[in-house]
Amino acid sequence: MRNIFIVIFVCFFSILYSQSDSQDILVELNDSIKKYTYTDPKKAIEFSLGVFDNQDYTVPSQSLVNVYYNTSTALQNSNLPAQAIQYLNNAIEIFLSIPASERKNKSVNLPPWILVDIGNIYYLNKNNGKAIEYYNTALKNFKLIENEEEKNYGICTTYDNLALIASSNKNYRKSDSLYRLSYSIREKSNKLEDIMYSRIALLSTNLLQDNLKEAFEDLSAIETLYTNYKKTKPSGIQTSNHTRYYGYSFELFSAYYKKQNEIENAIKYKLLALDLLNNFKSEIEVAKLSLAQLYLNNFQNDKAFEILSSSDISENYNLKKYELLAEYYQSKKNLKQILRVKDSIIKYKTGITLRTENNLAKLDTSLMLQQKQIEIQNKDKTNTQIVTILIITIIFIASALISLRLNYLLQKKKLQFAEVEKKATQKSLKTQQMELVNKSSFIMQRNKHLNSLLDIVNNSQYKSEETNNLANRVNRVVSNVLKSEMVYDQFQSQFKEVYPDFFRQITTNHGKLTSVDLQLCCYIKLNQTSKMIARITGVSVRTVEGQKYRLKKKLNVPKDQDLKTYILSM
Repeated sequence: MRNIFIVIFVCFFSILYSQSDSQDILVELNDSIKKYTYTDPKKAIEFSLGVFDNQDYTVPSQSLVNVYYNTSTALQNSNLPAQAIQYLNNAIEIFLSIPASERKNKSVNLPPWILVDIGNIYYLNKNNGKAIEYYNTALKNFKLIENEEEKNYGICTTYDNLALIASSNKNYRKSDSLYRLSYSIREKSNKLEDIMYSRIALLSTNLLQDNLKEAFEDLSAIETLYTNYKKTKPSGIQTSNHTRYYGYSFELFSAYYKKQNEIENAIKYKLLALDLLNNFKSEIEVAKLSLAQLYLNNFQNDKAFEILSSSDISENYNLKKYELLAEYYQSKKNLKQILRVKDSIIKYKTGITLRTENNLAKLDTSLMLQQKQIEIQNKDKTNTQIVTILIITIIFIASALISLRLNYLLQKKKLQFAEVEKKATQKSLKTQQMELVNKSSFIMQRNKHLNSLLDIVNNSQYKSEETNNLANRVNRVVSNVLKSEMVYDQFQSQFKEVYPDFFRQITTNHGKLTSVDLQLCCYIKLNQTSKMIARITGVSVRTVEGQKYRLKKKLNVPKDQDLKTYILSM
């Protein structure tokens, strides 16, 4: 069992490390391809093909996408657009097979740099409409990149390409605006290489508008940037982009003077460009063919033929070479060579055009299908989100309704219970009020009977010393009973049960009152008349009226308000 586990463990880590090794190889390969893309594109292609022959890459990854993309760039620099398109198509297919969660830029729908390259191929094939379409799609995807530096670099490149199309349509205002927009973004990055590129773009639009003064100012600025970089980093300057861009500026002046038919000046600037671009094989071949064209235009045919017959021009540029050779043989009136060269031109032109157009058509179809697939996936995703939101909303509403229903039933039960409790309380209060009234009536009746008893005793016809003594004793006892506080205390205790806040409220509002005042307040609260109060307390009605008058003053009852009304409102 242990042996089986060890075998599985070893196999697992072998697979893991083999995948890791493959990715490391791809990263190294990508670095090598990028290194030689402009200086030696043929070597870059050999690197790529060599690794693909020896390794089987079935796991899609960003590294693999980069290898295909950089190989396509090398193929374009080798003047092999048809083959470059195939690699771009492969790069897109691999990119789309990578799960969005594993991509470097998760929000990006299509790889923008690949879209830019496809747009470039359409531009070179004079299909500006398609080129603009791809550039705009690339721009949308560049704006979705999270890394600010990478995003700005892509946006600037796209603006430059759109400006190039505007220039070719002689819309110089638009091209100048786009170039300056790129320049403003690049200036903030303070990257000399990018700033140089923007100055070259501005130089080109100035030359197209015959603004020579501004063009030379741009050239001077480019030269300053190049010199400053050369001072700080002298080693490797020959193969840096700074040198390449500086060479481009002379290329632009050469093209301008050629257009002005100032061939000598055009040759002068072309030679300056060649001197700088000598280490860039992707540029030097095109530059040499352009120089051969200038020599032919200047009737320096032998110099032109020397370039065209040299081995420096690779087969990838045979079409342009044959076109210039036809022009050379035309000047020599060599009919036989003209026919031979023209046959080669037709063969190359037909093959290249057909391959490029077919591959572009395939790529267009593939991209369209992939775009539709993305749209369908997004639609499905949106529909799923809508359904999920609807389900959640329904559940929420149902829960809310159930909660409201339960709450309603609970509140209803509480109200019913409160109603029952209220009725019970009211019934109890009514009973207590009745008891209180009965108590006061009892006191009143008792006092009445006691007073009647006193009257009988005092008015007795049988007067003697003994009866007088007895009468006096009865008077004292009855008087004590009438004046007893015990009965009132019981009454007050019962009153507090019925009106628990009455005494607190009256003392809070009016300060400390005497027991007589409080007793009077209680009887008034029970709606007793002065006569009835007099009977209960055992005093005269006049005395009660006097007590009421003094109490009204103590309570600060307004003159226009009755004391009884005031106390009943408490």
